[in-house]
Formats: sequence, C-alpha cells, structure tokens
Amino acid sequence: MTDTTTLGITAAAVVIGLLVLAWAWSRRHDWLLRLEGARTRRTLRRLGREYMEDAVIPDGLDSSVVVDFLVLVPGGILVVDLKDYPGILFAGERIDEWTQTVGRRSYKFPNPIAPNQFKVQAVSDQVPEVPVHGRVVFTRRGRFATALPWSVSTVDSLAEDVADLREGDEVPGSYYSAWLRLRRALEGEG
Repeated sequence: MTDTTTLGITAAAVVIGLLVLAWAWSRRHDWLLRLEGARTRRTLRRLGREYMEDAVIPDGLDSSVVVDFLVLVPGGILVVDLKDYPGILFAGERIDEWTQTVGRRSYKFPNPIAPNQFKVQAVSDQVPEVPVHGRVVFTRRGRFATALPWSVSTVDSLAEDVADLREGDEVPGSYYSAWLRLRRALEGEG
C-alpha cells in the first residue's frame, strides 16, 4: 500500500468516526429521555404487588379515561397520572392553571389534581369494595419552586408519600380478587 492509500483510508475512518459521534451526540436527548422513562416506570412498578399501564377505564358518562398506571398495594389501588414537565414548576392545589418555566419562557398547563380525582372515581366505580387513591407524579425533569400540593409527588418522593398505603406485606384477598376482576374487565374478558 502506498502512503496516499493509507492516508485516504485513515481520513475516511476519521470522517466516519466523526459522523458517528455527531449522530450519537444528536440522539443523546432521546436516549436520556428513554433512560429516565425506564427508571420512572421501574419506580412505579416497584410500589405494589401488580400494576397495569395505560388502563382504559369507563368513566360512567358513556366515555372512558386513560390511567397511566394502576398499582395494587396493600392499602388498595393507586391511580397514578405521570406528568413530564421539564423546568421549574409553580403549583397550588386550588390554582386552576399551573406554570412551567423553561429558560426565560413560561407556559401554563391545567391543574392535574381534579382530572386525577375523576379517574380515581372511575376506578372506584369499577371496584367499589376497594379503597382507591390518586396521585399525580412528576418526573425528575421538573423542579417545584412551590410546596407540592396534596396528592402530588415527584418520582423521588412517591414511595415515601404513599408509604401508608404500602404498609403490610400482603394485599387483602378481597382486594386481589377485585383487582383480577378489574383486569379481566379492562382486557375485555368479562
């Protein structure tokens, strides 16, 4: 091989390497989001004995609601709405619109507590013999500048916030039977 050929091969390898690095760098945000999503889901799944994800629940008004996570815990069923709002968050239990600040821009979004409570009621209507509790959970990408309102958690505070629902080793048999009935109904088996 001549020096020119070796130089050409080396240059091509460097260019290909730089293109691969540039592509990987451009995709880092997607990878970080996937990693964060996987960690968040793992945290939610570890809360209880069983869980359902993206459950479609009849709402009693000839429609339905989608629940991000239903988790069976010793204290009943936990209805979790997962929210991913990056930036600084300003919230209040009785404030209709919350604010998300990213850099110098701010955005309004509806208070998620009432919709979560509506989903709690929809689940409770399906399994009236089981206590149903609700929680709005924000991912790690957002930071609250205000105190967390009632029934709101971050992924990091969730296990502690619902510790009372997780007390005890066993889910009561009647709760588990109702859970199985709910799962069958949601899967269209009965």
